[in-house]
Amino acid sequence: FMTGIGLGSYEVGAWGRAAAVVLALIAGAVVAFWLARNRPARIAPLILLVAVGVVSIQPWYHPRLPADHVSRLFDTGPWEITGLVDGRPTDFESRTRFALRLEHVSDGERHQTASGLLRVTLLGPIPALHQGDRIVFKSRIRPIRNFNNPGGFDYRRYLAHQGVWAAATGEGPSVTVLGRAEKGGLLQAIDDLRERIAGRIDASGLGPEAAVLKALVIGDRAGITPEVREAFTRTGLNHLLAISGLHIGIVASAAFVLFRWLLGFWPRLLMTGTARKAAALLTLGPVCLYALLAGMSPSTQRALIMAAAFLLAFLIEREQDLLNTLALAALVILGVHPPALFSISFQLSFAAVFAIVFGLAPSPRPAPGGIRPEPLTVMARIGRGAGLFLVVSLLATAGTLPLVMHYFNTVSFIGVAANAVAIPLIGYLAVLTGLSGALVSLMWDGAAEVLFQAGGMILVTAMAAIEWLAGLPFAAARVVTPSWVEIVLYYLALGCVVHIFRHRSGRPAGASPETEEKRNGATGEGWARPARILLALCLLAGAADAAYWLHQRFWHRDLRMTLIDVGQGSAALLELPGGRTVLVDGGGFADNAAFDVGAAVVAPYL
Repeated sequence: FMTGIGLGSYEVGAWGRAAAVVLALIAGAVVAFWLARNRPARIAPLILLVAVGVVSIQPWYHPRLPADHVSRLFDTGPWEITGLVDGRPTDFESRTRFALRLEHVSDGERHQTASGLLRVTLLGPIPALHQGDRIVFKSRIRPIRNFNNPGGFDYRRYLAHQGVWAAATGEGPSVTVLGRAEKGGLLQAIDDLRERIAGRIDASGLGPEAAVLKALVIGDRAGITPEVREAFTRTGLNHLLAISGLHIGIVASAAFVLFRWLLGFWPRLLMTGTARKAAALLTLGPVCLYALLAGMSPSTQRALIMAAAFLLAFLIEREQDLLNTLALAALVILGVHPPALFSISFQLSFAAVFAIVFGLAPSPRPAPGGIRPEPLTVMARIGRGAGLFLVVSLLATAGTLPLVMHYFNTVSFIGVAANAVAIPLIGYLAVLTGLSGALVSLMWDGAAEVLFQAGGMILVTAMAAIEWLAGLPFAAARVVTPSWVEIVLYYLALGCVVHIFRHRSGRPAGASPETEEKRNGATGEGWARPARILLALCLLAGAADAAYWLHQRFWHRDLRMTLIDVGQGSAALLELPGGRTVLVDGGGFADNAAFDVGAAVVAPYL
C-alpha cells in the first residue's frame, strides 16, 4: 500500500490512473475468487494493495476543484475575505498563522461565494481567535510559494496534503470577529480543555520550560523557541517533544490500574475472572480522549492504534504480533489519510518503532526439560534493564538515522548518552507530573499549579543538562543530504546486519517463536547466507556511490556556478577546481524572524 502511494505521487497521467483502477478491480476479483475457495492468495493481494495505493493518493495530486475554489482567485483583489477558522491558531514572534475555510469574498463591487482552505498569516496584535470563529479581513490571495532548488523542501506539496492551495497575509488590527464558534460537541470540548490546560501551565509562573511542558502534555509545540529546538536536535532528543507511545502507554497503564482497582469492588466480576478484561475495555476511553487532546499527530495515531490493538487482543485472548500490529497502525492511518506517508513525523515514528521491534528478540525460550531459570537478583535486573535501554536507544537511532540526515542535515553523536539522562527526567518524571497536573486541573486549580511547577523544576534541571550537552563541540555535525537510493541501501544493509546478528536465536528478528512456527517453521538459519551476500552488495554499491560523489565534489577540474532560489535577492554558489567553494550573497528576507532563508534553504542545498 505504501509503495502504491509513493508511485501515485508521481505524474502517472490519466491512462496510468485508469490502469490502476482496472488493475485494482482485477486483483480484487482474483482475491475474492481464491478466498471463496478457501485457498490462500499470495501475489494478487500485493497487486491489489499497490493499485489501491496509487488510486487513493490521486485526489491530493489531481483534485477536482469547484468553480468557486480559492485557487481561482490568484493575482486578483485585494479582497475582503470571510471564513471560519479551521484548526488552532499558532502564535510565533509577532505573527499568527492558521487555516481559514472560505465562505465568500468581496472587492467592494463584486460579492461571490468561495470555497477551499486558505493559509492565513496575520501580522501584529489580533483579537483572540478560536477554532470555528467566523472572521473577516482584507488581503490579496496568492499561490503557495516554493523554493525551486533540487532536493529542497516542497512546501507547496506539504500544504496540498492538508488541502491548502492558497495563502494570504493581512494586518492583525484589520481582523473583525463576526461570530464566535458554537459551543457543544466533543471536538469543541476537547479544544476548550486544551486551552484550559495551556492556560493553567502559563499561569504557573514557569519560564521557557512552560512551552516544553505544554508539548509534553497536550502536544502544543508552538511556543518552543528555536534555541531550545536546536539544543534538542543536537542531542538527538527531538522525539521527546512529540506525543508518542511513551505518553499513550503512561495513560493506558494508569487508566487500567485505576479501572482494575474500581472493578475489584464488584464481586461478580472477580468471581467470573472478567475484571481485567473489563478494565482493558474501559481503558480504551481515556486513551482515545488523550490522543484527541494531544492533537492526533501521526506518532500519536500510531501509538493509539497499537495500544488499542494490544487491549483488544487481551480481550479476545489472542497472541500479539508486534510487526503485524505496527503494519495495522500504518494501514489504518494511510487508509484514512494517504498523504500521511510523506509526513516527517509518520516516517520517523514508524522507522524508530520498526527498528526496535525488528531488532529486539522476544523473551528467550524456556530452558529444555521444563526447567525454569534461576530468578535474577536485583542488580542483575538493573543491569538487564540498563542493557535493554541501551539497545533500544541504539536501534531507534539506527532506524531513524538516514531520515534525520535527509530532513535535518544533522547527526547527533551523543544521542544515546543524552537519552540516558533525558528520558528518565523528561520522558517519565516530567510527563507523569504534567499529566497529573492536567488531570487535577479539572477539579482543583491550586493543586494543578503545584504539579505544573514541579514539572517545570524537573524540566529546568533536564534542559540545563541538555543545553550543556548541546554546547559540546562534538555533540553533532552538519551532514550531506542522502538521496532516497542511498537511504534504501542503508536500510537493506541494516536489516542484513540485524538478521545476521540475530539468526543464532533460531528465528528472524522481531518474531516470537510461536508466531514464526505458525508462519513457516523457518529457523532463520537458511537466510543467513543470502543476508551476507546482500550486505556485501549493499556495501559495494555504497562505496561506489561515495566514490562518485567524492569525485564530483573534490576532484573535478571545471568551474561551476549555481544560482540558488532564495526568494528576494539572489545567491550564487561557485565551485572551483579542486573542491573549493564560494557562496556569493545568501539572499533572504528583511525579517529573518519570519523565515531564515540561510538555515532553511541555503544550508540544506549546500
